[in-house]
Amino acid sequence: MMKHQITNVKLKDLIVRHAWISSVALMDQGNMQEIVLAYVRVLQECGRKKNLEDGKRVHARILHQRLESDIIVASTLVSMYAKCGGLVLARQVFDIMPRKGLVAVNALASGYVKQGRSEEALDLFQQMRVGGIEPDGLSFVAMLNACAHLSALEQGKHIHAELEKAGYESNLFVSNALIDMYSKCRSLENALRVFEGMRRRDVVSWNAIIAGCVKHGHEKEAIELFQDMKQEGLKPDGFTFVSMLNACASLAAIELGKQIHVDSIEAGLGSNCFVAAALVDMYAKCRCLKDAHQVFDRMHKPTAAAWTAMISGYVRNGQAEEALKLSQKMQQNGFKPDAVTYVTMLNACATLAALEQGRQIHGELIRDGFHLDLFVSNALIDMYAKCGSLREARKVFNSMRRRNVVSWTAMILGYAIHGNGREVIQLFRRMQEEHVEPNEVTFVGVLSACSRLGLLDEGLQFFRAMIEDYGVTALSEHYGCMVDLYGRAGHLGQANDFIQKMPIPPDTRSWTALLAACKMLHNLDLAEGIAEHALKLEPQQAGSYVLLSDIYASTGRWDKKHQLRKMLEQRAVTQDSG
Repeated sequence: MMKHQITNVKLKDLIVRHAWISSVALMDQGNMQEIVLAYVRVLQECGRKKNLEDGKRVHARILHQRLESDIIVASTLVSMYAKCGGLVLARQVFDIMPRKGLVAVNALASGYVKQGRSEEALDLFQQMRVGGIEPDGLSFVAMLNACAHLSALEQGKHIHAELEKAGYESNLFVSNALIDMYSKCRSLENALRVFEGMRRRDVVSWNAIIAGCVKHGHEKEAIELFQDMKQEGLKPDGFTFVSMLNACASLAAIELGKQIHVDSIEAGLGSNCFVAAALVDMYAKCRCLKDAHQVFDRMHKPTAAAWTAMISGYVRNGQAEEALKLSQKMQQNGFKPDAVTYVTMLNACATLAALEQGRQIHGELIRDGFHLDLFVSNALIDMYAKCGSLREARKVFNSMRRRNVVSWTAMILGYAIHGNGREVIQLFRRMQEEHVEPNEVTFVGVLSACSRLGLLDEGLQFFRAMIEDYGVTALSEHYGCMVDLYGRAGHLGQANDFIQKMPIPPDTRSWTALLAACKMLHNLDLAEGIAEHALKLEPQQAGSYVLLSDIYASTGRWDKKHQLRKMLEQRAVTQDSG
């Protein structure tokens, strides 16, 4: 009898040691069982180490010994290939298995899910049911992971009902997969229901629900859950800290963020690359660039995520030039930008109106294969439009295989900013024809275009459609556009009535728009009252003073203009002495 101490033998030595098997013609049942067990252990080791080449060599030996029909060996082969990323080979072994057991099905399906082929995983489980094989806990976990990847909520709910009937609702791993599935399918209410119904929870359970809350904008609930988790005596891990730092970043909760920073250090995770990158991002979003840079500088080897967070922090804090310098340094350090980095770099170019640098980055991202990425393409449109090159922005727009509301809105705003109102209207009509739902930002561009063109009737139609047809809540920007539209069309009385009947308090933008219309129509009587409203909201707002001064001049009231200038000079002296 051969004694196999597999865990203590190097893999390649093990394969050589098994070469003698081919010379044995007859074996008793005991030796065969031992050989099967040895092969299983070798294949498991190949899968664990993701050693595909040695796995293939072992497979060759198995074929030579005609052991491929053994259900245990075949199932382990499927598992090994799936873990090594060789799904084609895994499927080939699976398809020729005379009997397909649950182990092989689970292994192949899990491999499909890991490689983003979730539909194939669900199809496989459907075939399994037709073949009379009942799913177990691992099967349900794989199916739920597939639904999470596909955002297939209804199918996930159906699987939830199935696993409850099968008695797996109390299985910890299945419950964790349920929370994750519901969270990723935007059904946080169901995720919380599963979480609250669990008799036992581990760190994975808490991480899944906390991450779900953060992802869907319920940061305060996530913080409460984090406190509850600690009270129950569970120690947060790296995933917990990353989620909490993301919550702090969204809320700009710098004090809590600093406390979590301390907690992560005490937990021995201060140097964890994922936690460190989240810290950089949190400090940057909370406008604490100095702290962000300190964390970044302490990292032994900053990750691509940390570089991107730091670059994004500079852009967000109005230091676009520093952002572009850091992006160059990132590449000099051997890191290639990913889609998020490219978007951040393009945003920096847009801020600086740095067209040539934007074109250079465009060339680089094409070279790296990111020109087909939807978010990168949207950022390119925005960059070219803000840099004044509408032709190049439209060229990117026209070349896109897929567009979303952001793509259309970026192009519409580009035309609106540069006064191409007709193009805005035409593009919006096309957007409607292609059944893309506009958002509140889209309508700012459309209403601005109508205002510039003096299209009062069209503007009123779009404004009504925005509220009644698309359910978009009108914001101060939309009301400002409408006031401007009435004013430019010469309907000062209607503009004034409109602003008085607004369901939200008028802001400076609305009053200033009306004041600009008064200037255009030389209406001094209305202008003084409007200026008073505007200056109450923002006494230091220079635009209102300039407009009022121009109205005084255009109506020949030089005495009033002189009084206004004198008042402003006195105010300036008072502020300087203070």
